[in-house]
Amino acid sequence: MFKRLVIIIAIITLFTVSISADHGGDHVTVDEILSMVDYIIDPGSSQLNPAEAKFCDGRIDITDISSHISALINRQTPESQCSLCGNNVLETGEVCDGTNLAGQSCNTQGFTGGTLSCATNCLSFNTNLCTTNLCGNNVVETGEVCDDGNTASSDGCSNSCVIESGFTCTGTPSSCVRTADLPVLERHLVA
Repeated sequence: MFKRLVIIIAIITLFTVSISADHGGDHVTVDEILSMVDYIIDPGSSQLNPAEAKFCDGRIDITDISSHISALINRQTPESQCSLCGNNVLETGEVCDGTNLAGQSCNTQGFTGGTLSCATNCLSFNTNLCTTNLCGNNVVETGEVCDDGNTASSDGCSNSCVIESGFTCTGTPSSCVRTADLPVLERHLVA
């Protein structure tokens, strides 16, 4: 009983709210918040069901009380306060959540490859592991087999920095020669 009194006093002290008699719809009531306090103190004495959507995560705890007070102040439904970062479910206000990247990848973010992840606050993407390989920049980078400084094909190193059939490329920048132009003995040594 003492815990309940302390929690009630804290709620009243921290959240002075003018509450009209008509809440309309499924908006939160002060009685429901008090029922949640009772549930936290003694779950067996309450009729509340933690599996209801309005409790967000299937539990009733102090976070739910805070969310319900927010809903009460803003005259919203309790479900409107549910947004749990880290549950892999994209919810209102989140750009991504855990492994749920909402169809985004390093490529859609303007990179050429790598691994996109969600920031721990679910409000942005972490692009630290995304890469930008620039085929044609004279540097053989991850994912490239050759890079001869251009994006022209038919010169030994293709426009996607892959060695073309009938050529051998070496070095950085890549120097490519036709394998047909090599003497027979030298062709075997290169291969």
